[in-house]
Amino acid sequence: MDQNFKQTMGVNNKVNENEKKGMPEKSKDLIKFCIKYGNPIVFVEQEYGENFSFENPNINTKIELKEEVDSAIVFDCLKICKDYLSGPIFTDIFTKNHMNRRDWEKKNEELMKKEKGEEVLSYYKSNRLGANRIGPVNKYLEFLLVSLKDSEIKKRLENLIQEIPSQLTNKVPNNGSETLEYNKEENDEYKIIYVKQFSEILKEVISILESKHNVREN
Repeated sequence: MDQNFKQTMGVNNKVNENEKKGMPEKSKDLIKFCIKYGNPIVFVEQEYGENFSFENPNINTKIELKEEVDSAIVFDCLKICKDYLSGPIFTDIFTKNHMNRRDWEKKNEELMKKEKGEEVLSYYKSNRLGANRIGPVNKYLEFLLVSLKDSEIKKRLENLIQEIPSQLTNKVPNNGSETLEYNKEENDEYKIIYVKQFSEILKEVISILESKHNVREN
């Protein structure tokens, strides 16, 4: 799947394409702010999850949970998957230098909120390339798997989750703590490939968890 995915998805600068389709105002505002304060960003993809309904999910009634497990786990897993997909993908000037990015964010987040509003700040924080966005999704998927009884649905989910690139699940030592192996990548192009594949997998997970998943056909 990885090779086919790389060939079909590729990594291209999507800014011109987005502009033709009508880039959202919050994206334009974010671009202007980041240029103004020394961290120009490039959008690769807008909200993947804009085609999903976040209200009243139709939970698949065939899902079987272990007796001691709260049924809310399925709803919570759906929510975090959809929340993740509601974010864009964009790159900045820092690439591998996460400490400099954190310093820039500490310095400018309140200013961004003041100048552009809470929506733009939240949109900035929702970048799907962020390891802090990927990690919680993986944790929910792991918890969901151990909460399910053995069934065809569990097998399907296990097979899907095994296809998640190891760079997005493996942790490595980093300054006394742990970080995703993916953060060691120097090239943003590879990170984008991993995250696009991850997004496709989450779309499949959602379709399994919902008996009638709310995805509009384009």
